[in-house]
Amino acid sequence: MKDQHEKIKGYRDLSQEEIDLINEAERAAQECGGPVSPLVGLLGLLGLLADIRAAVGDKEGNLTQDELVRHCKKLHSSERFYRQRCELLEREQKHMRDPERVLVCDVLANGALLPDPEGKRYGLREI
Repeated sequence: MKDQHEKIKGYRDLSQEEIDLINEAERAAQECGGPVSPLVGLLGLLGLLADIRAAVGDKEGNLTQDELVRHCKKLHSSERFYRQRCELLEREQKHMRDPERVLVCDVLANGALLPDPEGKRYGLREI
């Protein structure tokens, strides 16, 4: 299937440097007559680790593995915390009155309030 990699959750495009490293590893493996998949797998894991370090703000690699695990758990917990609240707002918004309902709907759907310079949408001049 064309572009199937774009449908994989968590997929990211490789940088040119990463592509070059994978190609170099494949060439070296072919020259040595060894299998290429362990080398490519290792490069993939290193890329994933770099992504995790970047996500927790540790681009220099100063955190230990245990510290990285704690940061990842904290990020997951934080995401779950906000997801649960958004789901509750989605379920209960039908019971809200306007303009509060419109305000909540816009934030959930767009991640922000829509421009309302005349104050008609939300019934407010400034938010």
